[in-house]
Amino acid sequence: MLNMGVPLSLSLSFVWLLLSFANCSHFRGGSISWKPTSNPSQIEISHQMAWRRSYSSSAYCDDTKIANGGLIALSANLYCREGCNSTSSISTMRGKCIAFSTGEDWSLGEGSFLFTVPTPGIQYTFRLEGCCWQSLSNGASSGTMRMTLTADLQPRSDTGVINSSPVVTMTPVVRLLAGCQHSLRIPGTSMHWIADLGKSKRNI
Repeated sequence: MLNMGVPLSLSLSFVWLLLSFANCSHFRGGSISWKPTSNPSQIEISHQMAWRRSYSSSAYCDDTKIANGGLIALSANLYCREGCNSTSSISTMRGKCIAFSTGEDWSLGEGSFLFTVPTPGIQYTFRLEGCCWQSLSNGASSGTMRMTLTADLQPRSDTGVINSSPVVTMTPVVRLLAGCQHSLRIPGTSMHWIADLGKSKRNI
């Protein structure tokens, strides 16, 4: 059974990984995105994290858990690696269960938090780190999971506002035939791109 009432949002933060998986470990991938708030010293960081559903009761999700707003209790730490005065963890990425797949054996959690930046208007690098990625089907062993998000908080010269992450929608697991070349079409949206497109249409 596949329940995808809420689409998986993946930040095109400029790094994202598409891996072919075998059945091992518990991390199934995820996303980190960000957007500015009305406070120039604060941004909202959103995350979606997928885990092996059968890993433990903490990772388990079903329709009842979604209806009750239940949490997926597994988590990974997010660190500010560039731009901050400290390299300590700024958040544990734990969220409400929003979707699951019995066939692909994953649960998806979603959450967000506000982060006060030390210096407005500069570029920051955030990195999710923890253990463990699922082993690759080509024989590579599971290892430390890492997802990197770059947030440039400098206002755009044309609009005077700060950009936010683009968002795409896809499931946590994509199966592809090994040994073949594939082209994967990923639908994406960006509120600033849509605004720019709207202005261009009006100027035509």
